[in-house]
Amino acid sequence: PPKRAMAAAAGDLMAVCRGLAAASTDGTFYLSGRDAAAATGVPHRTAARNLNRAVKAGELILVKKGRPSARQRLATVYRMPPAA
Repeated sequence: PPKRAMAAAAGDLMAVCRGLAAASTDGTFYLSGRDAAAATGVPHRTAARNLNRAVKAGELILVKKGRPSARQRLATVYRMPPAA
């Protein structure tokens, strides 16, 4: 995908994260790569990479890492960093 499209998808992802955080009582929210993909219209692996990049860039804080399970998938818990 062109870099412009990837940047737009990352921006869309951060908008989704801001919305989820705002809707949460404590600012934390669950988000899987697959749900992020569905919300932004990109493949789930791209969405997962964008989530990881946002954490590394300090745009998101990873609270608790999700994990696959035989019975259910557990999404990762994130929160937005404090506003500067």
